[in-house]
Amino acid sequence: MDETIPTFEHAAALPQGGGRAAEAHGGAVRAAAALPCLLVTTATKSHGRRSQIARKAETLFLNADDLIRRVGIERIGIFTRTFADNVTSRKVAETMNHSWKSGYGSKLFAESISVPERQERGAFHYHDIGDVGCDIRTGFDFESCQAASALKKSRVHKRNGRWVWDSPQQEAEFKRLERAYFASANSNLKRLWREIGNSKHPGKAQEYGFGRCELLPILSNAQACARYIGSYVNIQHNRREDEDKGMRTVRYALKTVPVFCDGRWQRASVRPAIAQWAFVKGGAALWRLGCRTLSVLLGGVPDFTPVFGKHWAFMLAPFVFQCAHHAEELLIDAAAIPPGLTWLRRCRLVLALLNRYEFKAQDTIDLQTAEDHFLTSTPVHLPDFGL
Repeated sequence: MDETIPTFEHAAALPQGGGRAAEAHGGAVRAAAALPCLLVTTATKSHGRRSQIARKAETLFLNADDLIRRVGIERIGIFTRTFADNVTSRKVAETMNHSWKSGYGSKLFAESISVPERQERGAFHYHDIGDVGCDIRTGFDFESCQAASALKKSRVHKRNGRWVWDSPQQEAEFKRLERAYFASANSNLKRLWREIGNSKHPGKAQEYGFGRCELLPILSNAQACARYIGSYVNIQHNRREDEDKGMRTVRYALKTVPVFCDGRWQRASVRPAIAQWAFVKGGAALWRLGCRTLSVLLGGVPDFTPVFGKHWAFMLAPFVFQCAHHAEELLIDAAAIPPGLTWLRRCRLVLALLNRYEFKAQDTIDLQTAEDHFLTSTPVHLPDFGL
């Protein structure tokens, strides 16, 4: 999480047409250039916490970067799919997306990673990065594409609910730049554009209910492109509705290889990372310090789950944070606790030590419920338990 993100000039290509997706691409990378990490997140209005979201985004970055390096940057396309209708229902959007994926989508991309996103108006659209199986990058006029996007970003404004240009001359210049990079596309990219279709020449996208679709190659930087796709994980979480609970934030359709596991041959994905890990620094380090301190106070509990139940992290969160914030003092106190105390007396003594401090952690269970759960624990780790 300490990488310096390249500036926009070194980032992936902007989506076709220089539209709002193109503006979002440029804005995401430009805004991230001043940050230590593009995937720094904020608390969301609904489901998910910062560390959970950041883990998903960082995992997506690692997998997308591996995909780009493994198949070659010239074969990777960034694809944005928007429904023709204003589809705000998760169920309808997922049904139509599944139809696309099982139909033409699986033929378009040999391997792909997909991120769904709710737009500001509440409608769904999808961002894909995948291997199209051929070179779509050679000859493409990235300078005209970037210039078109920058012009549209600065000169198109929303008035009375509609996007309008500041002047006809600027719109004409945008169309000139657009024609320039359209014409520069090689035969492979033009073939895919024809298959996907557009408003004037309907293609596969229209068959599956999609409207505006944009497919473009990557400019030069695999990591910046992977970060750009990963940033949509954060955007999606910040716009989730209640009905989106349980929806997969990232969908992988990557190459599988045969592996021998559990006494039989199975197929396993080649993706190098999954989201089951913790950050070395930050809140995760604070949590580990609190757990370690609480374990020492209790006489060395090797595993909290058998003692406090499978929901111990939620039930004991207030005590874990108190132990983390006052670890140095509490470890000194732990060394002075008599070794012959019964489990219940030791738990009550630990609570008395923790109650000396003001409770500051937010968004955790109330202290009384935590204390009740703490005192009803089962010390199965003790050698004489059950005798």
